Amino acid sequence: VSAPWGDPLDPVDVERAFDAHQPDVFGFVHAETSTGVLQPNVPELTDIAHDHDAFVIADCVTSLGGVEMRVDVPLVSARREPA
Repeated sequence: VSAPWGDPLDPVDVERAFDAHQPDVFGFVHAETSTGVLQPNVPELTDIAHDHDAFVIADCVTSLGGVEMRVDVPLVSARREPA
């Protein structure tokens, strides 16, 4: 699913993508660094994913600690590959 530069995902587009492709995993960026766009409809997006039995992964590196984000299982990774 894509959106115009600087716009959040449209839940209608996400629903269409699920209907067409039936993914097992849905990942999205909660707050995008370069544009500052915050995904405002997280509950609606995750409901769509859960209605299709998909696992949700949210990239919250920019928003963590500054914007409320309710999660079922918090997983934080700061892994770096050796040089």
